[in-house]
Amino acid sequence: MVKFPVKYFNKIVPDAFHGTRLEHARKIHQDKKFMSGYNEKSYLGDGVYFYESSLEYAKIWARKNSNNGRIGVIRSYINLGRCLDLHDREHLDFLRKTASDLSERTEKTISDAFVINFVAEITGNKIDTVRATYTRNIKKFGTKVFSGSHFYYENELIICVRNLKNILTFSLIYRGG
Repeated sequence: MVKFPVKYFNKIVPDAFHGTRLEHARKIHQDKKFMSGYNEKSYLGDGVYFYESSLEYAKIWARKNSNNGRIGVIRSYINLGRCLDLHDREHLDFLRKTASDLSERTEKTISDAFVINFVAEITGNKIDTVRATYTRNIKKFGTKVFSGSHFYYENELIICVRNLKNILTFSLIYRGG
């Protein structure tokens, strides 16, 4: 197995947005506490998901998942700490090698979440956060910002917080539909 490349660095993300149903947002804000979880949309593994720098993506996600109810958005400051940053080539190489090793040893489907959760487990949960850009299926969803552009809509910078102590603040900044 490749040497674990993740080291601690002190980087604060001041604009991380978590969209959810309004009643959940109010409870999170009141209790100053998120509940970590996993579901089929949790491609970065276990944790609490935030959109970095995009209130609008948090609203869009919350609307899609609120059954047409009222939504809320929590803004948090996050210390990335030991971050598995999937913008870092060394981290991507580590994930690829780990997935390759796993596929030789198991019959299970090797998904992003499975590999990330495995890496967290074998490192004694030394991953505080996972950070990645998620690009939706460009042929189906993506449109260029303008004709001739290299930039597309539907590029979402996402942070999955595994260590909830790294969520430093809780502000309910949006209540609406």
